[in-house]
Amino acid sequence: MLYLRMGIEAGNDREFSFPLAVARRHGFTEMTFRRHVSDLIAAGFISKSSGWTTREPNRYRFEFGWKEAAQPP
Repeated sequence: MLYLRMGIEAGNDREFSFPLAVARRHGFTEMTFRRHVSDLIAAGFISKSSGWTTREPNRYRFEFGWKEAAQPP
């Protein structure tokens, strides 16, 4: 569900920001949001670049390598 919400917020952009405030607006608690982000990263659906050092929101990027891995040879 989070992946779909991220797609809605990103629109046609491959890179996007999805702060916790936006996640809460879509009904996710902080723990649920963080767990699902970790799961999406581990599965290869998104990647994350941290904005912690610049005090900006994290940036996410949709990754499509998982499509190639799922295709039969």
